[in-house]
Order: sequence, then C-alpha cells, then structure tokens
Amino acid sequence: MEIFPRLAAMHPLVIAAWCGLIVVNVFLFHQALTFFEQQRTAHLWPRLEVRADSVDVQRVINTRQSAPTAQHGYEAIFDFRYEAGGSVYTQQTVRAVGSREEAERLKENETLSFYYDPANPSDVREAPPGKLPLVATLIGMLAINGIGIGLIANLGAFFGGK
Repeated sequence: MEIFPRLAAMHPLVIAAWCGLIVVNVFLFHQALTFFEQQRTAHLWPRLEVRADSVDVQRVINTRQSAPTAQHGYEAIFDFRYEAGGSVYTQQTVRAVGSREEAERLKENETLSFYYDPANPSDVREAPPGKLPLVATLIGMLAINGIGIGLIANLGAFFGGK
C-alpha cells in the first residue's frame, strides 16, 4: 500500500521539477521577508553625514553602439569611515560629475550623507529602501510560479501523467 499513489505515478523529472520550484519559492519568500522587514523599519534608519577620507577623480568614457561619438565625463570615488554600534566601518561610493573642475570642488569640501540599517550597520544607502524590491520580488514569484507550473504540467502530459 503506497502512501502517495499520485506521487508514485509521476515521472522522476516531474518530481524534480516540482522540487526545484519549491526551492526557488523558498528562496524568493525569504528574500521577500527580508525586503519587507527592511521596508517596515526603514523610517528608523539613522542618517549620518561624514567627510570623505579620500577622493579619487577618474575620467570615464561612455560609448554606445548607436552613438556616433563617445561621451566623456568624470566620476568622483569617495572613501569614507563611519562609526555605528561601537564598530568602525569603511565604505566607498561613486558619484558622477560633469567636469574635472566640479570633481575637484567635491574633492575639497564634500560631505557625504547616507542612511544605514541599525540591524546591519554595513548596509549603507543614499536613501532608505522603498517598496520596489518587495513588489518586484512578489511579482517575480507570481511569474516564476506561473511559468513553472505550466512547464511542469506540460512535462507531466509529455511523460504520460494525468
């Protein structure tokens, strides 16, 4: 007497596909919970302002296949330190600037303003997280499940299942 007669009647590839879909769903559900928790507590994230320890200015050349010429610009790369929860953290951020002169002005007197997650002080952002990552994850779950269940149904039909 079999406990799961429908499962015994399934082809091993169909069972493997269901298992794979379940693993993907567990991962995406964990991500959704993480994003939800970040979004729920984002209004509590402290804002810090620090001065850069060092600033490196680099010339950037952007090329596109459809553009007849390359576009030139500059990036200012800031290294900075901050203290949170009794520990010192080192981070780096990049800001696009229009000219070398603007980059040099930033280099001289730029203060960096950012938010950090008190539960994970190494998570630094220019703005607290919004709802977009959570919504995108939930939409991704719906899309993957729709596609996955359709493929699994076709696999079952191909291998003689009902």
